[in-house]
Amino acid sequence: MKKQLLIAALSLVALTAHADEGMWMLPDLKTQNEIAMRELGLEIPIEEVYNANGLSLKDAVVHFGGGCTGEVISSEGLVLAVLVLRLVSKRSPKWMNVLLWGMVALRLMLPFSIESALSLIPSAETLSPEVVRFDPAPTITSGVEFIDNAVNPSLSESFAAAPLASVNPLYVWTYLAGWVWLIGLGAMLLYALVSYLRLRRRVSVSLCVRENIYLCDAISSPFILGVVKPHIYLPSGLDEVQRQNVLSHEQAHLARRDHWWKPLGFALLAVYWFNPVLWLAYALLCRDIELAC
Repeated sequence: MKKQLLIAALSLVALTAHADEGMWMLPDLKTQNEIAMRELGLEIPIEEVYNANGLSLKDAVVHFGGGCTGEVISSEGLVLAVLVLRLVSKRSPKWMNVLLWGMVALRLMLPFSIESALSLIPSAETLSPEVVRFDPAPTITSGVEFIDNAVNPSLSESFAAAPLASVNPLYVWTYLAGWVWLIGLGAMLLYALVSYLRLRRRVSVSLCVRENIYLCDAISSPFILGVVKPHIYLPSGLDEVQRQNVLSHEQAHLARRDHWWKPLGFALLAVYWFNPVLWLAYALLCRDIELAC
């Protein structure tokens, strides 16, 4: 009987309790929660937090499936987060680091810029092509007023069009930057192609010992060559014990499909060659792939 009374009392307390944080309704912020938010330190106008008829902080929040919210971060921010996780989780299995780099790759492969309610910059078109080409004083429209006010004065002053010019300098610089990026991409892909062909030439005379395993006199370290039909190449100078250990290591790479992930990582690096953070990420990816064996 006492146990039942205790359960009933706890149920009554639970029914009368209410949440005072984390569940405020956005449409009711101004009428019900503004005073409490001011007491907690809110300094900006409440309309900049939520405005049903205009831009506000609500437009910088991801909304998934009508219920969950989250934030979209840049690829650089994700790389830095992975670097921190690698430092604080040194005792975790090394293959987990490779999975973390997979998250970075997934973020880099998004073929579009997330906008409006799915972006920290709510504007669907921050800098339109017409502004870049013809506006005598180019400006951005990010959807966040304080960002526009901070960037636009120096942007308009630095890239003001000459009186007799048909386009402003910003268009010229973006056009040149596009060609620089394309040249860099071509150089990266050409380097990969030349390296592959040179390696194929070195192993052209190899002895197949079984299935996809080859011995070669012209190499000093083992590796896997090929994406669709990968072959394992071993230096011919290894003794039997060394050969078995090295072979086990390379077969572990094959089992985890590392011969897919490293080329994918390099392909993404070729696209984002201008970003030094991603050069560091690629170097650490290759290191983590080796340590995971």
